[in-house]
Amino acid sequence: MNTSIFNATAWGYTSHHNRLPSPKLQKFDGKYAEYKRSVRTFCNMVHDDPTMPKVDKFNYVLNCLSGPALSVIEPFQVTEENYPKAIQRLKERYDNNVLIFQDHIISLFNTPVMKRSDAASLRNIIDNVAALRGSLLSSGSEGDIMNSVLIHIALTKIDYDSKSAHNQKQEFDCLPSWDDCYKWLNRHCQYLETCSNWENSKVTQRD
Repeated sequence: MNTSIFNATAWGYTSHHNRLPSPKLQKFDGKYAEYKRSVRTFCNMVHDDPTMPKVDKFNYVLNCLSGPALSVIEPFQVTEENYPKAIQRLKERYDNNVLIFQDHIISLFNTPVMKRSDAASLRNIIDNVAALRGSLLSSGSEGDIMNSVLIHIALTKIDYDSKSAHNQKQEFDCLPSWDDCYKWLNRHCQYLETCSNWENSKVTQRD
């Protein structure tokens, strides 16, 4: 990181501090499922404010990013001209409905298991699943959820190499369907059967 740029802009930020709001912005570290909520909060509190200089907006967005998300825009110098470029770069990197949808599915399956019977734990599970369902329905249909659940279950049961081969052929501009996944898995099974028959044939020939 260019510390001289960061320090210079920090002084610029301080000079405006008395006349700027101090929004409590959610940290965004690059988790796809959190992108839309984070960017919506940022737009409501900072980006859409016509009275705020773009350099100050840039400082705000830097302050609310961490991890991989921060590394996306760190190469930009903090200038008025670069602010919209940085925002567009974040959008290109994280505003992907397929990856967001799949992240919600993973979160659904990672819901913690209750360790004992108590109302608070059960309420947390109910609220979490209901919220995830709502988030999923904002990007897809009940059918899309069912497809993604079936695909997730199937892919967690197969070997690493097969899963990796499946993921490499995946398109990221539309939600995947179980039918397409099934067809690919079936073709892959036939390929493995062919490899197995070929290996058996080689062994027979040697014998």
